[in-house]
Amino acid sequence: VTTTGGPALRGLGREVRGYLEHGGAWEDIDSGLVLLVNVLIKLAALELVRVSDELTSAEQRAAAEHLFEELARDGEAGVYIAEGAKDDSRCGIGVHASDSEVLEKMGSWGRNMLGHACIAVAAYCATLKTRTRMSGVEKETQQGAQAGAS
Repeated sequence: VTTTGGPALRGLGREVRGYLEHGGAWEDIDSGLVLLVNVLIKLAALELVRVSDELTSAEQRAAAEHLFEELARDGEAGVYIAEGAKDDSRCGIGVHASDSEVLEKMGSWGRNMLGHACIAVAAYCATLKTRTRMSGVEKETQQGAQAGAS
């Protein structure tokens, strides 16, 4: 069977002999790897702003800048990010984002690994943005002190 669809791939994985008996142990290991991979994918997307013009388009760089700003705002606000995919309770919450009862179903949400990765990257972007602002203020303060000393 050949497929690239997430639900079909997960379905194939569950057909592996011994999954029900031993799947829990793999899930514990796999969850950390899934989180790491999702974080790395988000960080790589943000790095497009630094890739040479020959390899990326202005639209790709603008999208990366927009993603950074959006994640930084979410990180500063402490927003909880959930991947609302009804067919994925590992990377998502297992409830579709458009489900009118999504908040009432919070107790039965899945692992939300993609959401947690986005939260981690959002916090990182917020930290970078704060550092950039602080370094700009420090430069202005130093320049003001130097101007006053002359």
